[in-house]
Amino acid sequence: MLVDTHCHLDDKSFDADRVEVIERARAAGVGLMINIGGTLAGSRRGVELAAAEQGIYATVGIDPFGARERQTGDIEAVGALAEKEGVVGIGEIGLDYHHRHTSAEDQAEVLMEMLELAVAQGLPVSLHCREAHSEMLSILEGARELSGVMHCFSGDEADLARVLGMGLYISAGGPLSYSRSRSLRSMVKEMPRDKFLLETDSPYLPPQGHRGERNEPAYLPLVSETLAGEWDISRQEADELTTRNARRLFGLGEAPGTVAYRTKESVYVNLTNRCTSRCVFCHREEAPVINGQDLRLRREPCAREVREALREDRESEEVVFCGYGEPLLRLGLVKTIAGELKQAGRRIRVNTNGLAELYHGRAVTPELKGLVDEISISLNSADAGQYSKLCRPQEGERAFPALVDFIKGAAKNIPVVTATAVEYPGVDTEACARLAKELGAEFRVRKLVE
Repeated sequence: MLVDTHCHLDDKSFDADRVEVIERARAAGVGLMINIGGTLAGSRRGVELAAAEQGIYATVGIDPFGARERQTGDIEAVGALAEKEGVVGIGEIGLDYHHRHTSAEDQAEVLMEMLELAVAQGLPVSLHCREAHSEMLSILEGARELSGVMHCFSGDEADLARVLGMGLYISAGGPLSYSRSRSLRSMVKEMPRDKFLLETDSPYLPPQGHRGERNEPAYLPLVSETLAGEWDISRQEADELTTRNARRLFGLGEAPGTVAYRTKESVYVNLTNRCTSRCVFCHREEAPVINGQDLRLRREPCAREVREALREDRESEEVVFCGYGEPLLRLGLVKTIAGELKQAGRRIRVNTNGLAELYHGRAVTPELKGLVDEISISLNSADAGQYSKLCRPQEGERAFPALVDFIKGAAKNIPVVTATAVEYPGVDTEACARLAKELGAEFRVRKLVE
């Protein structure tokens, strides 16, 4: 089964035969298609199409061309659409300096608003960039919580390195098969195979052999054939690789895993398995199991999936963002869900390693003020050297001073702050207790989880 990760089935050019186009795609082995929004109206059409047709998903957003026509309330309306069933991303969004239908300033403003929406909803982005790579990549590099794909990639090798350095995917369609696209094929040939997606951008950019015609998802196998030639693998292998990549990024047809679980009187939320530390006593990589619950995520949940997981638990007064990962890596999603839960009268706690400010490059405890009732911060050492040995932070020597500053900031912004230390050989819990008191936090010793 192939996945067309970027098509515009809602386009008016498909009005006369949309059902037949979808059937031809399925007959060609393209079983899943993502309809891409670019305006509020187009996003609505995409959501309706996803609800009506099996195997069709949608993204919602305002693209550089739609930025000119944006009206008050459009961003909020797109946000409401993002919570609908079948919506798997925000897009397409970005910058386009080729046509200049919209000023660079207006395009950048809408792009930033769309990126904020994607972070808040925990959804990947589908990015459009034409003749604006330097400006757009500079914006993206400041958004640490993003996942997504640079669609119809047209940058150079330096741009590709920056895109991949941010953990983003790239996709290509018909242009990959054009004779003039030798540079693109050369880059694709050498790039990581787990970061490439297929698309058609239908009804635009048909592959070689169909130039001048209306493009449609049924032509996607021709793109895969070109890709297989560049990677020197079979068509079937190219299909399987790119389909697996698309499913992983957009979560197509695959549940994330255990998102919410009960422990005693609280319900815990498992947002990510990623962490900026590799503590010697942590079982995250080997056996992320608590009370029989396997917390190994197949992919990270979006806001809608977190809400659905929490909907089954209305008895627990306290909701804890924890899991076998660092929840504040997904700060935007924590803020979104915590805000909604606070309005419903729930108590919010966050368990963290206290290194989020190094990751995001800004003070984050003020952003949690009024949202979080209690925060538990893993201190584990009163000495920087010992902390590095026990917790093995990615940030190295910068980590412990940042942790200390985080606890100080939390004490100013969050009602209950508890520094913790695990019972483990080499952990001086008495020294940790003294440091916690100096920083304005309470202190608790944690039992080692076997």
